[in-house]
Amino acid sequence: MERKIGFNEWNTNRLKEGKKTSTIRHTKKGKEGDTFKVDNKTYVLDFIVELPMWFICRWLFRTEGCYSSTGFMLMWKKIEKYKPDDMMWYHHFSEVK
Repeated sequence: MERKIGFNEWNTNRLKEGKKTSTIRHTKKGKEGDTFKVDNKTYVLDFIVELPMWFICRWLFRTEGCYSSTGFMLMWKKIEKYKPDDMMWYHHFSEVK
């Protein structure tokens, strides 16, 4: 099933560069195997898991397109307040070739 998952300009640029392979959200945005499109490219959701924000920040920042944990926190604070204990849905995806 095709889903709608929106991305801001910073995240869209990371997708175009091939540096972003995940997104985190407060709600689950699909299930494994679902697809979504960004700028005429199609991506498939590989897996979705609920994780605490601190874990994502510490261990998965690179999949979010960031170069460091600190960079991830700074990027996230532009979206909303960083709350380390918040549970988030981590969506890992890959481009459909």
